[in-house]
Amino acid sequence: MSVDIFVFLALNRAPDFDAWQKAMRASRPEMHFVAPVDLAKHSGFLPLVVDGKTTGFFFFRNDAKELVSDYPMVAASGVSGGVAYQLSFGGDAHECIAAMRSAEVLVKNFGGVAFDPQGGKVMTIKDLDDNAALCGTSLRP
Repeated sequence: MSVDIFVFLALNRAPDFDAWQKAMRASRPEMHFVAPVDLAKHSGFLPLVVDGKTTGFFFFRNDAKELVSDYPMVAASGVSGGVAYQLSFGGDAHECIAAMRSAEVLVKNFGGVAFDPQGGKVMTIKDLDDNAALCGTSLRP
């Protein structure tokens, strides 16, 4: 089973790789991307190191207008255009933490709006943090 998180960003606020990496290091020092990519062209697995473990998630860049028409709840939150970063992961707890924490950085630092299409709800920073913590509970002995 795959889980998706969309983070909707205004075009003028959507970070490039270097800005996202810098914000990640400042907000989440336990995390960093493994190698730089061009986010405008990258599609596929995006590796990260989280707490010394290499993991990651699948990253896709989407036109926000196309997705907003599919998810009216996002439109109600004030998003109407721009770009949507899609962070997808399978059942792995490390991938879940990487995706949730990465989405959290995009929301906190770049004014993103996180959306869970499986649950049909806009996610707050607390929701993202709680989900990452929940994923982490499965890693404890």
